[in-house]
Amino acid sequence: MLKTVIKTTAFLLACCCLQQVIAQSRSFSAGSPAAGIGFGNSENYSGLRFNIRDKQVARINGVSITGIAKAQIKKGLNIGFIITDSISSGIAISPVFTGATTVNGVGIGGIACGGDVINGLGIGGLVVANNKARGITLGMITIADTMQGITLSLCGTFSKNDAGQGNVTGLITSLYVNRLYSLKGLCIGAFNSMECQEGMAVGVYNCSTDLRGIQIGLWNVAKNKKMMKQMPFINFNFKKKRFIAGA
Repeated sequence: MLKTVIKTTAFLLACCCLQQVIAQSRSFSAGSPAAGIGFGNSENYSGLRFNIRDKQVARINGVSITGIAKAQIKKGLNIGFIITDSISSGIAISPVFTGATTVNGVGIGGIACGGDVINGLGIGGLVVANNKARGITLGMITIADTMQGITLSLCGTFSKNDAGQGNVTGLITSLYVNRLYSLKGLCIGAFNSMECQEGMAVGVYNCSTDLRGIQIGLWNVAKNKKMMKQMPFINFNFKKKRFIAGA
């Protein structure tokens, strides 16, 4: 019992001393000032690093365990309660939100994973790429301007509906809805709606404004065809020239 009290007291005193050191110098390193095992808000560090909240942090290499992660560049394993780095390269894991301006590698967020560009694997309840998602995305809902690769969504996949945005290439799957601007590849979902389709759409209901491919489903709509625009089970069109109604 006495040994336990002594060990606990010594540990608490050590924590207090460490807190004072960190408070005075913003960081403490067991090793060199820029490498080893670090505690606190080190601006540039390599190794194993612990911090409560990042502030004006430039570059971290190695393993970073942070409450609120917000650095310019992080490379390696990044674990935090909320991650909002500028560039994240490696593996970033958060129970709430994992995000960065650019995610290179693996981004896992319990509630959401997002960024301007996601290169690699993005996993989250909500996966949002304001610009591009390239690689594999897994989520309840996926929203991106451009998707390249494999997108697996439980509820829905959405891309912007304006000319020049929303280009999707590869495999898109959703149990419910896929609403895309431009598709080149395979789209699988209960309800599939897109402006331009080159490839195949499989679902209960498929609708394309400009179809140059195949639709397979209970009801299929190809608005650019002169005849048989709406067909059960299968519809197709392979003409390269887009038909404009009223022309």
